[in-house]
Amino acid sequence: MGVKRWRRIFTSMLSKYIVSYVIVLIVPLLVLGYVGYVQLKETIGDQVRDNQQKLLYEIKEDVDQKWTQMHIIASRLGTHPLLTPYAISNYFHASYGMNPFVDHVLSSPYLQEIVYYLQGDSYLYASESTYPISLFTKDVYRYADLNEQQLKQQLDEITKPVIRPAEEVTLSNGTKERLITYIVPIPYGSAKPHGAVMFLIKEANLIEYNRYMTGYDRGGLLVVDPEKRMIASHAEEGISIENTLTQLPDSAYEGVFSTGKINGEEYYQAVMESTSSGWSYMMFNPVKDEIGPMTSAVEQWFRKMLMILVLGGALIFAALYYNYSPIHRLVRLASNYLGKAEEKIHDLDLVRTFMDRTVETNRQLDERIKRHQVMIKQHMLLELLKGDIESLEEWNTQVEEMGIPFSSDSLCVLAVEFGGQNTGLKQQLQSKIEERMIDGMQGYCRDTLDGRQLIVIVAVDEDKVRFADWLKQLHDHLQSELSGQLVIGVGKTYEGLQHAGRSWIEASTAVDYKLIRGSNKVIYFAELGLEETASYHYPKQELEHLKLQIKQGQTEQVSKTINRITQVISQNRTTLVVARCFCYDFISAIKNTVHELTLEHPELHIEFPDIWTLMDFTTVEELSTLLIDACINLTNTIGQSITNEKDQMIHEITEYVKNHCTKYDFSIQQMADGLHVSTSYLSRYYKEKTGSTLSELVNQIRIEEAKKLLTEKDDPVKDIILQIGYADPSSFTRKFKAAVGMTPGEFRKLHGKLYG
Repeated sequence: MGVKRWRRIFTSMLSKYIVSYVIVLIVPLLVLGYVGYVQLKETIGDQVRDNQQKLLYEIKEDVDQKWTQMHIIASRLGTHPLLTPYAISNYFHASYGMNPFVDHVLSSPYLQEIVYYLQGDSYLYASESTYPISLFTKDVYRYADLNEQQLKQQLDEITKPVIRPAEEVTLSNGTKERLITYIVPIPYGSAKPHGAVMFLIKEANLIEYNRYMTGYDRGGLLVVDPEKRMIASHAEEGISIENTLTQLPDSAYEGVFSTGKINGEEYYQAVMESTSSGWSYMMFNPVKDEIGPMTSAVEQWFRKMLMILVLGGALIFAALYYNYSPIHRLVRLASNYLGKAEEKIHDLDLVRTFMDRTVETNRQLDERIKRHQVMIKQHMLLELLKGDIESLEEWNTQVEEMGIPFSSDSLCVLAVEFGGQNTGLKQQLQSKIEERMIDGMQGYCRDTLDGRQLIVIVAVDEDKVRFADWLKQLHDHLQSELSGQLVIGVGKTYEGLQHAGRSWIEASTAVDYKLIRGSNKVIYFAELGLEETASYHYPKQELEHLKLQIKQGQTEQVSKTINRITQVISQNRTTLVVARCFCYDFISAIKNTVHELTLEHPELHIEFPDIWTLMDFTTVEELSTLLIDACINLTNTIGQSITNEKDQMIHEITEYVKNHCTKYDFSIQQMADGLHVSTSYLSRYYKEKTGSTLSELVNQIRIEEAKKLLTEKDDPVKDIILQIGYADPSSFTRKFKAAVGMTPGEFRKLHGKLYG
């Protein structure tokens, strides 16, 4: 087999079939592997959850039992006849060997010590000895942040059990032990206790990590009270207990199991709450430790799948090459019949073209496009393309009885070009396009003015892949149903109905590229790269200036700006499609400005050519002349109205200040809200028109009002200042003197009436 034949095979349909069948082989294997991995991981997670919850339950029950035992010990010690305030001192001195604390300490390995205290006493009684409080806190058990005064105050004032979470305590022999301190008032449950029992609990013995966590080399265990304080904990080296604690849920529920990250590593986390104590028990261990063996097995399984894939790919290639030989011979026959010009067509399309041409004389084109849309529907679709419909609500309201609503304002316009201008074929094509609209998508057709293309306005959803698949299926369906050359140009999708015209221009331009991209295709404007590769200056700033100049009635500036924009459009480096879009945006910007002016000045009855009329030009110079004439008439109409409006605005500002500035809550923001403008615009506007600031206007009016009140009333000056809206008399006095040349009091003496 020659090199050319191999190249022909691998660039033809065979290579595409090989790729597709390999994908068909790969996808099930990958899905099977992934599903198996997920299911196995879930099974292991369930097993870990059950084990952790079982362990947490045992730990919870053990700790609850120990806590209950301490309450029993406290009750017994509180009622012991030899531990009353009258008998305890003599008892400990006379018979220390019968110390009642020793048995409890010996029978409870988790207890480091039991300490007994009577309110007002200076001694602490323990299983080992009797200590002055000062000796106990400085030598026997040295807490980092608990001194003698703090301990004695807490023991004297205790009315309910108090717990100090695990903390490091230095013992008398110099060793350090993490202890939990639990203080219970005695008699236990009494409203007026006369003493307290203090249990010193070994943190390690309370939760017994080594007993319950055998087999868990890493991870940890936390015990947290309802206030989210960490009572006891144990964690592997390098894990921050504080960071772990923050991962607890706000409300710990029994049976909560999840995964989370600690120091970047994923951990299983189980939480259980004790109904008796309200404490939460949290256990965590690395996911990697649990699923490590599974991961190794999965890797081996994937290696075997790869071997299957290689072998299967080889078998697929051999089978396809053998089965493709008859098709290849048919393709060569069709190529020889059609000539060299058709060699670049897809193999099946080449065969189809060959078969179509051989039976072309026996086929008749009897399909006709139906004209069921009334003229008003065509008119509304034209209004939409002209940019005269701005909102989805406006469109649906106007077409409510026509049956052409949109559910979305995200529009894309298609340009469908087909061979010939047969009226029946157009009607059939339009009917088939509208029939094949899928759920969530509406589309309506109208003929172009020259009858060469069919315009399809489609409301699409956000799923671009779904839209592209629908377009491909639509093209294939129409191509199979309707004979002849069929090209679909696709404009870009825009948010807002007012951009439908621009999408139509793009779709029409895309159709023109059939000479380059080939016929019988769907051609996307966005894939042509016209906007990306074009080097041009988009006159966005000039368009904004133009809209402002039209609103302000600046006739001369409008003419200059239009000329500058048309120069940009007509420059040599601007592509045809860019020029079309320029013109459309240019005209749309002016039309939108006219619409805004119509809303602001309904009494003017502004008339302006529609966008479809303005697009009917052959040169940019014609467009420039047409727009300048229309804009001059427009600016002359609104010029006088804007001038009157400016004078009226200054009057409204002055009157508002006069009527409201004497109120204590008066502000520029309040005035702006009352006049329905922004604060910055109001301040800038008044400054530009008068040369003064709004603050100067307010001060001037207030001073004039103060002068009037000072000459007509005998109220104290301070009260008059408050009446004109000033809360600071001294500040106003300075401003008054600066403006009038004297203080308010001096002004009253000179100009005021005589009283009494």
